[in-house]
Amino acid sequence: MDIQSVTLSDVVNFHPRELSNEGWSRIESREGVRGLRHPLEDARLPGGWAGLRNKILAEAGGLLDIRLLNVMGWAWKKGRELEAYRDTVRYPPDKTFRVPLVEHKITSTHKPDVEIRINKKPVGRVHFAVNIEIAVKVMTLEIRNARIKKIDAGDCKATGSFFCEGFLLTERESKPLDLPGTFDLGEGLGI
Repeated sequence: MDIQSVTLSDVVNFHPRELSNEGWSRIESREGVRGLRHPLEDARLPGGWAGLRNKILAEAGGLLDIRLLNVMGWAWKKGRELEAYRDTVRYPPDKTFRVPLVEHKITSTHKPDVEIRINKKPVGRVHFAVNIEIAVKVMTLEIRNARIKKIDAGDCKATGSFFCEGFLLTERESKPLDLPGTFDLGEGLGI
């Protein structure tokens, strides 16, 4: 798999239509979702909650369209290990610095939600959470002007879990993602 195109969706492998009736019952018992019942009944929407729940999960799948490389970049930006490279006196912007990274883990949590509207009026939200852990083996970053411009060989493996209103929808570990050769990140990822 090409690391430049891998998304959180690829990691957790979420398929909205695969949720069991028991799973739906558990989600529907959560306070945020229970609160949507009355507005939906009052609006007399075709299909009611059953019609809406499939649309919510289909929308939720789109929340996972975040590139794994971006997650790694955000983590490196927050991390202290690369912070020094923002110092333009010690690391002039016109010079390139090669930074070896030893084996490490990146942990990231994203908490998006889907706002439910009836007649353009918000009536509630359905909350999701994505937990990602990326185990990165030795690689080298090329940094220039406080931006990661290239990533040289290494590999990583990602584990992800996806929740709706606290209910686990899916959990998965990726196959090892090889990083053969060098990945040129163009304008780069800001540190």
